Amino acid sequence: MDYKNKSKEELIKEIKFLKKKEKDFSILFKDRKSTENKLKISENSYKNLFDKSTNLLYIMSKEGVFMDVNKAVIKKYGYKKEELIDQNFTVVGAPNKNNIEKTLKKMENVWGGKTEKFERWSLKKDKTIFLKEVILRKGIYFNKEVFIVEGRDITQQRVSENYLKENKEKYQNLFTKNLAGVFITENQKIIDCNNSFAKIFGYKSRVELVGKNVSILYFTKKDREQYIEELLKKGYLSNYRIKHKNKEGKEIWISTNVYLKDKKIEGTLVDITKQIEIEKKVKESRENYKRLIDNSPYGTIIHIDGEIIYANPKALDLFGLKNLDDLNGKLNLFDFLPKKYHKEGLYRRKNILKGEEVPFIEISIKHPFTGKKMILETKAKKYDYQGKKAIQVFIKDITLEKELLKEKLRATIAEESNKILQKEIIERKKVEKKLIGNQEYTKSIINSSIDIICASDKNGKVIEFNSAAEKAFGYTENEIKKKGVNIIYASKKEFIEVSKQLQKKGFFVGEVTNRKKNGEVFTSFLSASVLEDEEGAYLGTMGVSRDITELKEAELQLIDSEEKYRDLFDNATDMIQSVDMNGEILYVNNAWKKILGYKNSKIEGKNIFEFIHKDCVINVKKCLKRY
Repeated sequence: MDYKNKSKEELIKEIKFLKKKEKDFSILFKDRKSTENKLKISENSYKNLFDKSTNLLYIMSKEGVFMDVNKAVIKKYGYKKEELIDQNFTVVGAPNKNNIEKTLKKMENVWGGKTEKFERWSLKKDKTIFLKEVILRKGIYFNKEVFIVEGRDITQQRVSENYLKENKEKYQNLFTKNLAGVFITENQKIIDCNNSFAKIFGYKSRVELVGKNVSILYFTKKDREQYIEELLKKGYLSNYRIKHKNKEGKEIWISTNVYLKDKKIEGTLVDITKQIEIEKKVKESRENYKRLIDNSPYGTIIHIDGEIIYANPKALDLFGLKNLDDLNGKLNLFDFLPKKYHKEGLYRRKNILKGEEVPFIEISIKHPFTGKKMILETKAKKYDYQGKKAIQVFIKDITLEKELLKEKLRATIAEESNKILQKEIIERKKVEKKLIGNQEYTKSIINSSIDIICASDKNGKVIEFNSAAEKAFGYTENEIKKKGVNIIYASKKEFIEVSKQLQKKGFFVGEVTNRKKNGEVFTSFLSASVLEDEEGAYLGTMGVSRDITELKEAELQLIDSEEKYRDLFDNATDMIQSVDMNGEILYVNNAWKKILGYKNSKIEGKNIFEFIHKDCVINVKKCLKRY
């Protein structure tokens, strides 16, 4: 601009104009600065909110590429920010867990103006996955249209929802499908129950009982009141037994687990009527068994760890006692057992408590009062005494039998001694000639025996195995010779036990379980003994056994037959009674009690003549004497 050709007035006017422009520019500059500061503050506030949000926030392009992510995303996935920016959203998707086509369709809907909410499985950098709830919106980011994605981990929420749903289903199944009766009562009314509860009481379904008064399930008001009284004391009852009545008015017994909650009674119950009946029969059976033991001709003692807790009349009589009080506090069995039998007694007791069968043994003891020697034959077995492990010992006094046998043996020996001495020289020469032949003859006898014969040397190797053994076990003699005899035992423990008995006593008699070559197991009765030379040196063992599998089965059939006979006896329509020679009643069947109108308590300890008409007493007594 040329100022030389302008007048003074024009220059002053121009200066004023320029000053005004300078002022306007200054105001404009200040406004711009203010706007920039506000924008910067706004951006910082947005960034602050973006990064501090606990939700997962993503800025994503239309193509699904990450433009920005907040700190919650970085922390959740374990990636650095630069590892995610410019990456497609599928990089954090769990493989084969999401439907990508559906996700793309939702993105298309959002770009068209909708807001979509859905669930998606995500993959962390450490390869763990979690379930995410996604809210997808369209927005503006630095003047550019973008997807604004908000995510929230709902894995635990879903687990909780599933758990609640599962528990609800379980509770529903427990209530409706439970075989036990489930019920809720309030103010003496049945609020709810399942069909099992209804069926226990003889009703077709719960519909017949819901809303009814509980009194229809009891015989008397007193039964209910006693039950409620017990419940109020504790607030709950476990395995509580109580008598009820069913729809037909019959007696039933139930066992219930119940608790009191907000004036409501909730619980479960099961029908134990059959169990109660069985318990009654068991009690009667025990009483009958005790009666049988009390009248047994054999002495019977029951002890726990040696402490005598019961002795029947015969046992007391053997030792000259009237009752256990006569023992003056010596209630331990080992007080009467000589020390030489203590070790054997403890060993037998240990095996019996394990459930093993032990054979009869003979012991010599001194009478506790007279000091006279007594020879007793005893056998013991495991016995359940009032829920405790006890041992029942059967005793028979064979002193007289042994003395008679000994005297008879002495006479026989004296008579035979001379004859034997006279023949010994002649027989000895004959024996020497026949020795070789006898060896072959013995071999022939062994092989022709129907019993299993097996001998082993001092190292336990088989040296003799007859034809019956080959047939029983499936081994040939050549196959099994020089092998350990333990190969034919089914149980290593049982083999060790037999070996111990042989070492200790020199013999073993009892049942053993054998195993064939093909693995089949069978039971045999074994009689084994130690072989020694003339000087008493140990040579090995010899065993003779027989397969008793069929015999064992026959015994089981016999027991079954006896039980059936007993059942037939109890349920016979004819009156049947059992009495001793004095007319004391031992047992009567159900028909006897029903026809005559008596209960067990009124029969116990009675004599049959109390029930027979006086006109017939003399004839009945004659009949008893005749037999």
